[in-house]
Amino acid sequence: MKLKHVSSTLGTETYKFSNNSGIQGALFQRNFDTEINIRFIIDAGSASNFKDSDNTTAYKPGLAHLTEHLILSDEIQGNNTFQSVLSKCNGHINASTSRTQTVFKVHAINDEQLLKFMLKRIFFPNITIQALQKEKGAIVNEIEMNLDNSRSFVGEKLISTLLENTTYQYAIAGSIESLNTITLSDVKSFIKQNYKPSNCRLMISGNFNVESIVSCIDEFFSTSLLDKESNKVCPKVEQKIELKIKKKKIAIQGIKRDRLILGIAKQIDFANSFNILGGSLILLDLLFGPRSYIKNQLMEKELIDETFTCSVSLINSYLILDFSAETNYLEKLKKEVNKIADILPKLILNISDNKFERVKRKIIGQEFTSFNSSRALVDNKFLIELNFTLDQVIHRLRKIDKALILNLVKDISNQGNSAISVIEVHSQY
Repeated sequence: MKLKHVSSTLGTETYKFSNNSGIQGALFQRNFDTEINIRFIIDAGSASNFKDSDNTTAYKPGLAHLTEHLILSDEIQGNNTFQSVLSKCNGHINASTSRTQTVFKVHAINDEQLLKFMLKRIFFPNITIQALQKEKGAIVNEIEMNLDNSRSFVGEKLISTLLENTTYQYAIAGSIESLNTITLSDVKSFIKQNYKPSNCRLMISGNFNVESIVSCIDEFFSTSLLDKESNKVCPKVEQKIELKIKKKKIAIQGIKRDRLILGIAKQIDFANSFNILGGSLILLDLLFGPRSYIKNQLMEKELIDETFTCSVSLINSYLILDFSAETNYLEKLKKEVNKIADILPKLILNISDNKFERVKRKIIGQEFTSFNSSRALVDNKFLIELNFTLDQVIHRLRKIDKALILNLVKDISNQGNSAISVIEVHSQY
């Protein structure tokens, strides 16, 4: 095990580590805590592929999300249940799947047995056909609930049209039809090829003994059956969005007003990942805060009205910006979207330095007070040597200036090399 002490700040001792198995991660030792947080980050999400029984690269929508459910399933035979293990240490667990990652989070009173149990369950799960059928049923219920949620439904439609012809276009949970095609063999192949130490990062924070944690990890991987060949991760398929304007009309029952959503997907170079992350947070505040300077300026120019909203999201290397407005501004927004994109950089230039600094202080105070280790992860990469402590994040955020934000906005506003999607949402009663 390679263990390096990174910093000692705010009562937190920060270490980064790597093991010969390929696993790497960070330890945040805080003796003032009474509990421990364990977070496994698997670099495999709903857009990830796998090799099937014929050794052919394959993809099945919903497979990663189903696998997440199965890892947590108490139907797995031959292991203690999560419920019984967590009850002993007064803990709870949850998990989430995105398009690029699967994350398992445990919060409990420190118990070395809990870490051992998690390592075994994630890297050597014993999936059964009974568990597979049960979790498929649970996910079908999730899918049906999402179909009844108009906001979630519209959001998925936007993503699917923006990122068409890539595996990112599919809903994270898949569809009822795609779930029916997933076999036990598919799940086992997906786990074998993606749930690897070399494809996983482990973050632990709280009150624990560093030597005991390191020893536990070393012991597990030294006695496991993993070998170099089986630890190879399924190669990622290069995916590029088709750069053209796509239009789609959808009708949703229960929508009270018609809406227009204009989405722009811009492929971003994440070489300077932290600046993109910090810049996006500031951009969000400037654009969409309750008393947003930019929104007020756009309203004064009668380019938008009070129903106008906008949001930014990151999916792998794609930064997605979507504008939304209600019925009375649908046609106007269609005509003015290019003008809005052109005017955004000029509006940022007009923001006073004092105003800009106030926005940063607001973000530092509100957005990063609940900072945790995984927040510093973007595009499956560690930012600045694997991790940040809270004060390191604040220190770097303070260095972000208007010029950086201006360049980011110019890049987003420039619609060249972008995929643009126009979705009209109509009432259906």
